[in-house]
Amino acid sequence: MYDIEISKANYAAVAENTFYNVPTLILITLGDEIGCGMIIEGKLFNGNMEHMIINYGGKECDCDCKGCFSAYMANPDDENYVEYLASGVIDIVNLFQPNVLVLSGISETTLNAMNEIVEREKYARHSSENTVIKLARLNFEEAVTLGKAMIGEYK
Repeated sequence: MYDIEISKANYAAVAENTFYNVPTLILITLGDEIGCGMIIEGKLFNGNMEHMIINYGGKECDCDCKGCFSAYMANPDDENYVEYLASGVIDIVNLFQPNVLVLSGISETTLNAMNEIVEREKYARHSSENTVIKLARLNFEEAVTLGKAMIGEYK
C-alpha cells in the first residue's frame, strides 16, 4: 500500500470506528475544521469531500471554486444549512455507500432535520444495505489523539 498524508479527520475516523468496527466508515468534520476521514474496506484514504460541488456557481470557497460543500458548511447559522448539509451527505452516501457515516460538530437537532431530507432523497434507500448516520461519540480533538495511537491498524 502507498503512503498517504494522514489528516486529522482520518485520525478521528480511526478512533470513531472503534465503536462500530465496520469495513467502510466515513467521518465528516464540521465547525472550525471542515474535513473528511475515510476508511474504505479497512484501508485509510484521503479525500477532499469538502470541495465537492453541491451548488454549481454558488458561494465562493477558499479554494477559488464556487459551490463547494465547505463554503456552505462554514456558517451553521445560514437558513439553508441543513439542506446543504443533506446535499453533501446524500452525495457521499450515494457514491460510497459506507456502513457508517459519522458527523462531528453538529447537534442532534441538526442531525435529525438532515436525516429527514437524506432518507427522502438518497438513491441508496433502495439498497439492501443502508448507511447508518450517527453523531460522533468523541470530541474531535480527543478522537484525533486516540486515532493517532491506533493508526497502525490501517497502514
